[in-house]
Order: sequence, then structure tokens, then C-alpha cells
Amino acid sequence: MLPDLHAIVLAAGESRRLGRPKQLLRFEGSTLIEQAIRQAQAVCEDRVVAVIGAHRDRILPLVEALDVNVAINPNWKTGMASSLHTGIESLPPGSAGALLTLCDHPLVTIAQLTQLARAWASDPDRAAASAYNGTVGVPAIVPRRLYPSLLGLTGDAGAKSVLRRELHQLITLAVPEASLDVDNEETVRELARLSGTDKKP
Repeated sequence: MLPDLHAIVLAAGESRRLGRPKQLLRFEGSTLIEQAIRQAQAVCEDRVVAVIGAHRDRILPLVEALDVNVAINPNWKTGMASSLHTGIESLPPGSAGALLTLCDHPLVTIAQLTQLARAWASDPDRAAASAYNGTVGVPAIVPRRLYPSLLGLTGDAGAKSVLRRELHQLITLAVPEASLDVDNEETVRELARLSGTDKKP
């Protein structure tokens, strides 16, 4: 695995549809944001930045305790693109690629992220993405040449739009677990069921 792969954990959203911070939901003994950061650290070690914004006062103490780089997105209300901007702009000049992850994909495993990183490292000029539900998306690794494309996104546009433009040369890995996106009470109940409990995480 290339040493200049960095990870960006995108966790600045308001969780408007859920009505409470999804970052602080618990699954398998930790909050979703703690789990996402630890998984990214397992792949990229100390080359991880967590992008936070909404609910900052409640989330920041948890994040700081994990010895991770923190980037505050002051424009989180404008949508996902602003968090991508914040994350990409926080990377060091020598980074060859960025592993993009979300804190609301709790079923994605370290093993899958590692597979994605290894696949990308075999041809680091190409993007590598998760494939699920007939589409591609994050977790994904974007090579340095695509940073300007991410920085050009606006509003709620995410990395998926950039990945789709790369379909002709995109490296894909089947990650069906990424189809569970915790963003409403129904998916919270599903997460509780999968964790073996009948109560909310």
C-alpha cells in the first residue's frame, strides 16, 4: 500500500432527516464517528482527517480523543461539496490519493477498505470505488489528478458525480454493505436489529 494514501472521514452533516446527530449513534460499542475514524486509521494510520461541522460542540471531544487530524467545515449548511473541499484542502501537498469515507456506513469493514486501498495501489492514477445497488460510490479512493474535480463540486453534489465520469477506467469493488446508509429512523432500527438489540443505538 502506498504510504501517501490519506483518508478523509466526512462527518459534518446536520442529520436533518434523522433529527439527531447520526455521528453519535452507537453501534457495536462505539459511536458511528469513532468507528469510522478507527477504520480509516487501520488503513491509513495517522494520515486521517475528520471533517466535522454541525453539532461540533458534541462531536469534537470524541474526535480529539482519537488523535486524528480535525478539519472544521464552517460551510456545512451548503451541502456535501463543502465538506469535500475542506477535506481535500487539508491534505498535504504530497498525497497521492484520498480515501473518502462516511460515518453512516457502519457495516463497511476494515477488510473492505483495505481491499479498496490495495486495488487502488495497483494503479494509483485510477479511482477506486465501492459498487452496490447497481451504482458506484463511497467508500472510494480518488487519485490526486481528480482533486480539482472534487473542488469544483457545489451544493449537495458528492464524489459519486466525479466517479461516474471515470466509469471507463474506474476500479470497482463489490461492497454491498455500503447500501445501508443510516439517515432515518427506519435504518436506525435496522442497525439495532443487526447489532442484536431491539432498542435504538
